[in-house]
Amino acid sequence: FPTRRSSDLLHCACYEMCSEDILMLLLRFPGIDVTRENVSGNTPLHYFCQNFHSPNVEHVLDIFLQKNALIDAPNAQGETPLHRAVRNHRPAPVIAALLERGANPNLVTKERRDTPLHYAVRCGAAAADRAVIDLLLRKGGDTRLRERDGLTPAELARATEQHELAVQLEKVERVASWLATIDMQRYTQNFVREAIDDDIVTALTDDVLDQLGISRVGHRLKIMTAVRQRRAAEAKRLRAMSSRKSSKRRSKSKPGSRRRPGRSRLGVNATKADDVSSSSSSDEDDNDNDNDENSNDTNGDMTS
Repeated sequence: FPTRRSSDLLHCACYEMCSEDILMLLLRFPGIDVTRENVSGNTPLHYFCQNFHSPNVEHVLDIFLQKNALIDAPNAQGETPLHRAVRNHRPAPVIAALLERGANPNLVTKERRDTPLHYAVRCGAAAADRAVIDLLLRKGGDTRLRERDGLTPAELARATEQHELAVQLEKVERVASWLATIDMQRYTQNFVREAIDDDIVTALTDDVLDQLGISRVGHRLKIMTAVRQRRAAEAKRLRAMSSRKSSKRRSKSKPGSRRRPGRSRLGVNATKADDVSSSSSSDEDDNDNDNDENSNDTNGDMTS
């Protein structure tokens, strides 16, 4: 029967990443409890996935699972071993080993409501992290899930100025949403695996569906019907755009539709100038008449 001390030693061996020989010795200890939690709620598997970097990761992980380790066990923060592996920048083979053995990529932490995909985005834009993101997407990571602040992984990438990553995630998110509208979200993983994103959905053919592994007749019919509807909507949108452009060109080419620069403004100014000129001329005539009258009055005074 395992003692508490033996399980504590297993925690320490995984946390400190002792030699693989010591770890294997502890795992083979009769009745060792690999599900035991410490004060933080972490099992030995949490620490193993957080720290292990040996090429033999699959072999050791299989022994954990044979000993009934829970691959999706949450710790006190709600983190699974997959969360811990992603958070600590474990290489893609560790992530792949967990996912291939059934680790759920869509479980969320308790406080921040982060999925492993949110963790991967928070880790940054290193090439290794991008490989992990690709793995999570191909294994069913849901790009539509929102963390505590309401951000999807794509929106989180935008908020942290990882624009190239955001574009990649947005494409996956759009195709996932489109599949959900026709109740075919079960094939999101197939689409992501074959890099069929929202930009090329309208190019789907029966041959591509074969490549995607979609064989059920009813599902193929539903997807292709939605594709044809989308093509029709896109064609309608393009025709509307073309019609608006044509209308603008016609309106520009109509006689008199263009205002000649300065023509009307100059006409108004010229009229105003004429009015001013006429007014000035009239005033001058009045002044001349007044002068004539004054001259006559003066001459009369002189004569008398």
